[in-house]
Formats: sequence, structure tokens, C-alpha cells
Amino acid sequence: ERDDDHWCSIEGVTPHSDPWKEVQLLINDFNKNRQENYSASHHIIIDESMSQFKPRRSKDGNVPHISFEPRKPKKLGIELKNAADGETGVMLYLEIVRGKVG
Repeated sequence: ERDDDHWCSIEGVTPHSDPWKEVQLLINDFNKNRQENYSASHHIIIDESMSQFKPRRSKDGNVPHISFEPRKPKKLGIELKNAADGETGVMLYLEIVRGKVG
């Protein structure tokens, strides 16, 4: 059973109100798995990345939030905060950058 109080890092967002619900389930499981099963080195790299997105059937592709970042090589997409082990390159943590809530 999932803990609604720790669903995501945004206060007030629950599994019932989250437009990213399907993706957040995967991210929560990924983050939990890494925390429980991987021992990171002392060199952690924190960054933001852009997962390129090209809607095929509609203007927004039914994605709750698409970011436009002119400084990124792939300017349109889903923006993620992430942390990786600087020695092995293993991804340790993911978080979706969401649009404004409320």
C-alpha cells in the first residue's frame, strides 16, 4: 500500500489528484528501489534533464505539463530533476518538474 503523505514532493498532491499518477508510480518505485538496493559513492551529481517530447495525436499529447527551456538542446519536453552517482554514472533519483499547482 502506498503512503499518500509521501506521494511526491509537492505539498497537497495525492494519488487521487495527481495528473502524473501513472508516471509517478514508476518514479516512486524506481527511487525506492535505488534507495534500498544501491550504495552510492560520495560523489553525487545533481542536475536537471529534459526528456524530449513530440506529441503525435494532439497539441499536448495528453501530458499534464510540457516545459520549454531555451537553454536546453532539446527545448520542448518533460523536465526532470535527477541525481546520479558521479563515479559509476548510475541514476539514483528522479523527480518530475511540474507546472504550477493551483
